[in-house]
Amino acid sequence: MKRLNRNPIKFDIFDLYTSISREKDYTIQKQEDLDDLLLTLKQSLKESFNNPTLIYGKRVESLFKYVICGLGNCTLVKNEDTGDMFFKDENLAIPDYNVILKDGSNFYVEVKNSNLKNPKSQYSIRKEDFNKLENYAKLFNRDLKLAIYFPAIKQWSLISKESMIEQKNKYMITMVEAIAKSEFIIFNDRMIGTIPRLALELIADENRPAFINKSGEARIIISDIKIYCADKEITEKNEKNIAFYLMRFGRLEVGEPIITMKGERIKSIKYEFSSDQENWEEQGFAIIGNLSSMISDAYTKFTSDEGTITSIDKNINPELLSLEIPLNYKGKQLPLWQISISPNKDFKA
Repeated sequence: MKRLNRNPIKFDIFDLYTSISREKDYTIQKQEDLDDLLLTLKQSLKESFNNPTLIYGKRVESLFKYVICGLGNCTLVKNEDTGDMFFKDENLAIPDYNVILKDGSNFYVEVKNSNLKNPKSQYSIRKEDFNKLENYAKLFNRDLKLAIYFPAIKQWSLISKESMIEQKNKYMITMVEAIAKSEFIIFNDRMIGTIPRLALELIADENRPAFINKSGEARIIISDIKIYCADKEITEKNEKNIAFYLMRFGRLEVGEPIITMKGERIKSIKYEFSSDQENWEEQGFAIIGNLSSMISDAYTKFTSDEGTITSIDKNINPELLSLEIPLNYKGKQLPLWQISISPNKDFKA
């Protein structure tokens, strides 16, 4: 999927000026009105940049569209909560996204971030807030779903109202129930497993210096990169790309670099990636993670620096962050297990 190119500097800023003009009675001709707008924007942005809850929430909201577009089962994903709206009934609120799938089904999604860490802890949304969003969806004869991101476990959940417990003033669901009842499979999300002995080997150029100096430091010029699975080299291009993606964003641990010498020269430097999943040898593979979680991790690396958020959004297409694995994938040198998890609506913690 690709982004529809717009001109935000020309049109969005003009729309913003128009919106603020309604509140402050600006006119187009007055320079002092323009100066006041710039000062207002500066103060507002400064306050927003010092609000970590707002920054993280908006970043997760932006992350959602990259995740579902990257999973490959959407025809259109559009920010719904933009622009003016005129209405008779005040009991309305606009959801974050309008989503259309390849099979033609469509619905609205409200994106939420949850800081829950205990699987039995309860996530809740005020009934008043949910009902306003649902009333908006009903006007278009569509369903409303909640997309909840749990950063503690780097996992998404998509739930309908029927999956939550209705209380007096709120709807609630525990983290473990949200995962068990999640409908994220509709976006083609799935768990990926492989033999977790992946390795990346950097081959030194034989015609360039590649020695370890007296300080124990080494510099090499890389002439080739080899990738392995279970000690067997992967040579097919697409499988190498998949393995490299899993090493970067999958739930794997990298060991200390292994240096191979040829005399006094460095021949190669190898990094081995393994899983901490217990007894994976017995079943023959280990789960590396959900595709949605890996895309989320990739987006995090694009929009943060050493844990600090640097961007809310990026001018990139979802393909740059995602991994294309056909549902009927048959690996030659990289064995993969793809597990699709269907929601269990009857699950109770």
